[in-house]
Amino acid sequence: PAWCLPFYNVYNVFLQTLDLDWVRSLYPHMADFARWWLENRTDGEGWAVYKCTWEAGEDNTPRLDPDLTGDNVISGVTRPVELQAAMAQTFKILKVFAELLGENEASQWDQLAQEFTEKTRALWDEREGRFRDWDKRTNQFLEYESHDDTYWDGNPVRFSALSLIPVLLDIATPEQIQTMVAEISQYNRVPVTIWPSWTY
Repeated sequence: PAWCLPFYNVYNVFLQTLDLDWVRSLYPHMADFARWWLENRTDGEGWAVYKCTWEAGEDNTPRLDPDLTGDNVISGVTRPVELQAAMAQTFKILKVFAELLGENEASQWDQLAQEFTEKTRALWDEREGRFRDWDKRTNQFLEYESHDDTYWDGNPVRFSALSLIPVLLDIATPEQIQTMVAEISQYNRVPVTIWPSWTY
């Protein structure tokens, strides 16, 4: 849901074309995809999780797998902020499409969008003025000081372009978005500016 923001891209294409037949053909598959993530990639408290770093599109990143275990199961390690935000976006977009298509699931999608919006907002670090991943093992924000600045001259735990996803489609509060202005400016550099999956 987060890597390359597939639902957000579909939504943007729709806004350019207003092709309801196209949306009608995609909607069942999008709904099935969202349900699969709900059923198979949420923890006991309903937070969205990745099973492994490959599934996140961020192979072996210490942000999601601090111990760099490779392809081990990481669903018990972190609650990634971008995944909560992407799920909220997914359900917001499904709600819009359901309403346009006359599907009766709009209220269900709306409720799920609200739930994941709240989960995303709960990952706001007031002290640092940004969204941060949650370390389920220590029950606090994931620490980043111990990681070297070796990833494109940046710290991959401290600087995750995907942590900016809450700004899209108003997942963050207006106050959080305003505070994020300073955070966003730190990403105006390679690799974020050259990788299509991050340029949003």
